[in-house]
Amino acid sequence: MSGNESTSQTFQRALEAVLASDASYHEPRTGETFDIGPMQIDILHPGSISGKANEESIAAKFTYGDVSFVFTGDAEKSGEKQMMASGINVEADILQLGHHGSNTSSDPTFIDTVNPSIAIYSAGADNTYGHPHAEVISYLQDSGITVYGTDVHGTIVVETDGSEFSILTNKDGTISPESTGSSNNDSSSTQSNDGESSIDGCVNINEATVEELQEITHIGPARAEALVELRPFQSLDELTNINGIGPARIKDIKAEGIACIGG
Repeated sequence: MSGNESTSQTFQRALEAVLASDASYHEPRTGETFDIGPMQIDILHPGSISGKANEESIAAKFTYGDVSFVFTGDAEKSGEKQMMASGINVEADILQLGHHGSNTSSDPTFIDTVNPSIAIYSAGADNTYGHPHAEVISYLQDSGITVYGTDVHGTIVVETDGSEFSILTNKDGTISPESTGSSNNDSSSTQSNDGESSIDGCVNINEATVEELQEITHIGPARAEALVELRPFQSLDELTNINGIGPARIKDIKAEGIACIGG
């Protein structure tokens, strides 16, 4: 817990449960690290508390092998800026969107710095808060980030062995992209953080149209336009010259096997 308190029954019951369990209790602060077996947890926020429960939510980066997650709770844009200024590497494969996808969080600069390939938010279907906010989802999709939300995908489970991760949902959603069906009424997709694959009929980044380029993961309309302006490319690694494309996204692009160099 952050140390901020609440008069809500939910908070009081949680605190009573902690005390009854006789578990050790700690209020983490920015810069602390914890190891749970081979997994490392870096605390990104807060550095201190002043009673602002949402703004001072605990944010943490979980790293297991080559796969990393950033969880931000209800931290708002001010907290995101503090995380970026902390000097801790916040880049991650998977980002839990702050405050249920609200526009009080998910500053574009923060999204670009985390550079996720997957973003996940938790929100009730048809909630009265309007979560997630349209401008947040639009920015993520334009940035080529795959979005999952509990309001349309139901329960979302991420499984990883430290090199690959799978996203499993208990129903198909309408957020980009739609899941593909599998057994047990689950939908899943798998991405790799290692290696490069190829398929027939690749998208030649030196010749493809803006529309064709958007078939490549992480390449939305804005990045497709930037790619056209910067070509020709000698290798896929040169795509890092495009704003928002970092090493993690290059790995995803290579693993997908759609993009290729030619001509």
